[in-house]
Amino acid sequence: MELQENWYKEAWEQVIRKVSVTSRRIQDGFPHASVDGTYRLEPASWWTAGFWPGLLWLIYRDTQIERKGFGSLRSHARNSLIR
Repeated sequence: MELQENWYKEAWEQVIRKVSVTSRRIQDGFPHASVDGTYRLEPASWWTAGFWPGLLWLIYRDTQIERKGFGSLRSHARNSLIR
C-alpha cells in the first residue's frame, strides 16, 4: 500500500533529476521538442517557451532551492516575459 501512496514522490524526484541534466545541456535556451534525443531550441516567443520556465518554477516552489545546473530561474522567467 505504501508503494501506491508514494509513487508520485519518486516520479517527481525523477523529473527533478531529468530537468537538472537538461538544464545543464540547454543553458538559457527554451526547449521546444526532442528530435533523436536532442532538444530543438526556439526563441522565448515560441508558444512552447512558457513550459520550461514554468517547470523550473514548480521545482523551485517545491524545493525552495534554486538548484545548481538549472540556470537562473529569474533569467528564464524574465526572458519568457520580455521576448
